[in-house]
Amino acid sequence: MRNNAIARPMSPLAFIVAANNDAILQKNFLNSKVTREKKYPVIIQRGYRNIGKAYNDGRHGVQAEYLVCLHQDVFLPDAWEDQVLASLRQLAGRPWGVLGVAGIRLMGRQRVLVGHILDQGRPFGSSENLPAIVDTLDELLLIVRNDGKLLFDEEIPATHLYGADICLQASSQGMGCYAINAYCHHNSINSNPDTPEFRLAAKYMQEKWKKRLPILTTCTLLESKTVENLRRIVKSLGLQALTRPITTRVMRVQSAGLAGKGSQD
Repeated sequence: MRNNAIARPMSPLAFIVAANNDAILQKNFLNSKVTREKKYPVIIQRGYRNIGKAYNDGRHGVQAEYLVCLHQDVFLPDAWEDQVLASLRQLAGRPWGVLGVAGIRLMGRQRVLVGHILDQGRPFGSSENLPAIVDTLDELLLIVRNDGKLLFDEEIPATHLYGADICLQASSQGMGCYAINAYCHHNSINSNPDTPEFRLAAKYMQEKWKKRLPILTTCTLLESKTVENLRRIVKSLGLQALTRPITTRVMRVQSAGLAGKGSQD
């Protein structure tokens, strides 16, 4: 029997947002020109305790080449659409796995934040030298191909660190992660990562990716239990001045011993 159904055209972009506050969503993401014009599919996921699952479920049936997974408190300025499409063209042919607007990388002994955003009213970074490869990306906005090769981890026991996790998945498959020029506003009202929920997610990541520790993210450094215990002991003895040289030496030994090992347990 002949199928006369007309296939819907493939959109270059689709947006997926995990939302729990309609006022914040309306004031930010839904107030952006790119969404007001209704050019691209928009999937709002409500009632999810795990953001990774919200994003994974949201992609089903979406006819789009790239998925933009972002926070409800992100506002996309008028120029954002042209910038992100230009960045995608610029990276065409490169084996990238995840793109974002803010990331971090280790250069020598320096932790370098890369990207261009307005974060809680404060300008951060520059569009110069973008796109730039990074170790991990901030979760405020992530872009992945809609091919199912990379999925968010639904087992992370909190709403944190899923961005670092999918970046590690990408790098373990030989794909790069890039901060791109796609300037946006992140109007977050909560910037304190040191919560019981965050520590639970950190513990999960330390176990899952222990062969990749230390892991640098935009909000924390995930270290081995050995390094964490050293820091705790040194602090309890009032010898904080020794913390950096001791832990730096341990991390250097770990990194040297794990060079080239990109697989997880």
